[in-house]
Amino acid sequence: ELEEELRVRIQRTGAEVVLAGFRADVQALMGAADGYILSSRREGFAYVVVEALLAKLPMIATRIPMIEGVLPDSLIVATEQVDELAEKIVTRVADLSAWRLEMDSAFTFATANLTLAGMVTNTEAVYQQVLAD
Repeated sequence: ELEEELRVRIQRTGAEVVLAGFRADVQALMGAADGYILSSRREGFAYVVVEALLAKLPMIATRIPMIEGVLPDSLIVATEQVDELAEKIVTRVADLSAWRLEMDSAFTFATANLTLAGMVTNTEAVYQQVLAD
């Protein structure tokens, strides 16, 4: 019922949207994308953000707790600010190279902290600090 309502709304906009359902090939799909938009009102830990960052996929996101401190403020939009979100999307898509550069610090953070190797290194550092004290 909700899916049908969503399909009707999409059709009214005239936008080209694919409701793909569950996919096992998310990394391949991300590799084909120009960017990622997280427009959630609420999220716990959005693992898709980690996947997008590690795929070096530039993104724009609404202000949810895990986003702050990871993405540059210039790429974060308050929830419910649809016009601002749309403006950021249009601006960034017009210059993909600049959008990727804007994401550079977030990509570096993800590589250092969100990979298995990065998490192991950070955990070992905590233990080394505790043992040193």
